[in-house]
Amino acid sequence: MPSTIAPCGFDCANCPVYRATLADAPAALASLWELWDPATRPATPEELRCRGCLSGTAVHIPFCAACAIRRAAMEKADGDAPEEADGPAPDKPDGASR
Repeated sequence: MPSTIAPCGFDCANCPVYRATLADAPAALASLWELWDPATRPATPEELRCRGCLSGTAVHIPFCAACAIRRAAMEKADGDAPEEADGPAPDKPDGASR
């Protein structure tokens, strides 16, 4: 079974949207949608789905889909991340943080 630990450290297995999506439970997803902040939730309950941060699908809750940590990890996994992300900044001695 693939890991459910997202690059940010969150365990997707603890997410009620993830669990309801995997269980194919539209009533549970609709209830979660009702609780969601109207300013950030998807337009309809049917759009509230998530298969996990590292699932390789485009099915994520809006927060995770827009997450910079997730995006950087996925780019790095695809080999698209800038090379300096693997080492110290050129202007920082001895691997000092950026």
